[in-house]
Amino acid sequence: MATESTEERPAGNGGTPKKAKDIREVMEKVRDLAKLAERDDSEEARNAAVKAIKLLRQHEIVMIPKHELEKMASKVNGAIEAERKINEQKTMNIVMGFVGGLLVGGKKLF
Repeated sequence: MATESTEERPAGNGGTPKKAKDIREVMEKVRDLAKLAERDDSEEARNAAVKAIKLLRQHEIVMIPKHELEKMASKVNGAIEAERKINEQKTMNIVMGFVGGLLVGGKKLF
């Protein structure tokens, strides 16, 4: 069974923090309004679309297309991998410097 998150989100423009549950409820309302807006070209459909946009703005919710999120995730993963490789190289340089220093100094390890 899924548990409800009560994680607080920072508020923008000095507003009150939002909880994940509150955001989820707003998104459910927006989804329902979007379904209504897609039905036909009536005044009711237009009003639903406007109300959905107003809700998103009021709650400072930004919708990002999935392909954009995937591009961002790919870049983040690439940066993490690059950092890992740099750290591995730094560790290798330290070890090689230590061993090289011992060899140059004529010290025996064992």
